[in-house]
Amino acid sequence: MAEQPAAPQGSHMFNNAQNFTLENCTMIAVSQDSKSASLGSELYSMGMKELGAHISDAAPHNSSERGDAPKCHKDTRKAIQSRILNWIESDAPDERPVIWLTGPAGTGKTAILQTLSEKCEGNETLAASFFFSYRAPKTRNKKYLIPTLAYQLAQNVPNMGPAVTKAIAQDPKVFSKNIRSQMEILILRPLVEATKGGRLRPKCRVIIIDALDECDPEITKGKCDSASNRIAKEEDHRQILKVLWSAAIIPSFPFRIMIGSRPEPAIRLFFTEQPLRNAWHIALDEQCGNPNADIATLLRYKLLEIGKKFGIAAGTQGWDSEDVIQALVSRASGQFIYVATILRWIEEAERKNPFLHLDELYARVISSSRDPSGSVVWLRIIHFLSLTSNLPASFVDRFLESKPGDVERIVGTLHSVLCVPSSEDRDSKRYRFYHLSFPEFLASSSRSKELYVPDELWVNHFVLRYLSFFKEATLAENTEEMEKCASIQVPDLTCIALCEQVKKVMLVHDIPSWVKHTVNQKERRCSSWNLATFYDWVHCRCRWYAPCNKLCRRWHRAMSEACRQSGWSAPTKLFVLHRGRYTDRFHQKS
Repeated sequence: MAEQPAAPQGSHMFNNAQNFTLENCTMIAVSQDSKSASLGSELYSMGMKELGAHISDAAPHNSSERGDAPKCHKDTRKAIQSRILNWIESDAPDERPVIWLTGPAGTGKTAILQTLSEKCEGNETLAASFFFSYRAPKTRNKKYLIPTLAYQLAQNVPNMGPAVTKAIAQDPKVFSKNIRSQMEILILRPLVEATKGGRLRPKCRVIIIDALDECDPEITKGKCDSASNRIAKEEDHRQILKVLWSAAIIPSFPFRIMIGSRPEPAIRLFFTEQPLRNAWHIALDEQCGNPNADIATLLRYKLLEIGKKFGIAAGTQGWDSEDVIQALVSRASGQFIYVATILRWIEEAERKNPFLHLDELYARVISSSRDPSGSVVWLRIIHFLSLTSNLPASFVDRFLESKPGDVERIVGTLHSVLCVPSSEDRDSKRYRFYHLSFPEFLASSSRSKELYVPDELWVNHFVLRYLSFFKEATLAENTEEMEKCASIQVPDLTCIALCEQVKKVMLVHDIPSWVKHTVNQKERRCSSWNLATFYDWVHCRCRWYAPCNKLCRRWHRAMSEACRQSGWSAPTKLFVLHRGRYTDRFHQKS
């Protein structure tokens, strides 16, 4: 019998097997390719599970935790949505890769971006979204941003998933690295891997990030003071913007990036420093569409809807009349959040404070300031000046600033509630509040709570700056500034206690010069008011059974003599001896 050739070692699964029988068996051959596919699928599942452990489930636009997220009514904000959708879908090679959507608090930025996210998801042009929010730890911390975006890109971009999980397998410590490294490892390199040498052109085109200003740093033990927190917060904003910007301007980067935020200092400065060819800045202000018309449309629809819900016929007692709608539009001042707050209060009739959500917003804005109490003092003075004078922002800055840098330190963080003219317009335009209800919030202790500044504090500060500014202008021999200062109407000081710091300044004030410039104003009623108000303030504290105090005697003698020389009357000695609030007011002699 011819000898059978020996089988190669390892070529059969039964090599060297003896004394066994196979019955009714099924043989399945598994190729090396199948083994690799199984292993790849397992690695992919493990990688996605690891990635999923480091994301924020609440941050994407379609998270179940965003079930009550604000959205635009179908007939509002149509023009701006159309502009942005055209930008997203444009194939123009010179199209700017970044949009910054900004505006005052409550103008509807989140509603616009939520609506756009849903529309882009519907037409498959949304690559990823992240909505920052102060309400949850995982939606206000930067460390969840890149992993959450990478997770969505892995699901939405062809070939991106295996490339991302491969990157995680190669660098399991990626989640402990800074966001610049995370962007490189989890997004940029996987994009290159997914292209396999070619240019990636996925159908999805845009990454949407909202409320960047609500990104807060982790509070480190021993570093929880407001100054440290503010500095860390601004640094986080800068880091996020640098990482996103660096990716967006890469020619092969296939996505456009849309960022929504309030105009906070670090964010505002970053976009100011970038080339205009790379960023499109959209500000939600009066020039952006017609917000009043959109608010009226929303009110008509929602009031009709609420009426149906509660069985109230249209036109009943005029509750949804056009007069009511226009009154609410006027009060809203272009801010959708005011209307949303009112409508929510109407629907939730048991709520005691109709401005609860609005007040929370105001409190967050002020609390983020470098000097919250100082900000409230300035804001109350700015509001008073806006009601009583027509002074440009540049003069108000000089009036309130006691040392260099005060304006940026105080006003720089308030752009989302205060209309701050640009450097080119500061000499001609005034400060203006975006929300009519904001000054009401500041003046109400029950609404502003721990942020409340009593009248006594801001009025004394006003008087201190009024007198100090006049002195500074006098020393500089700046007649124009002296006259402007003298033209400012002072607040009613009747019930305000005179603080020691103001008293010291008044004891050395140049009263004759101040009277001279005050009586020379065109508005005589303002001149008379200021003279009488100051004298009332010092004299009403004198007692009938004792001589007038030193401050009162000094001001009475100096004011009486200066008025006589300027052709004005002053309270007579008879009324002064009466030791009380006199009735003979200052006025120009006929």
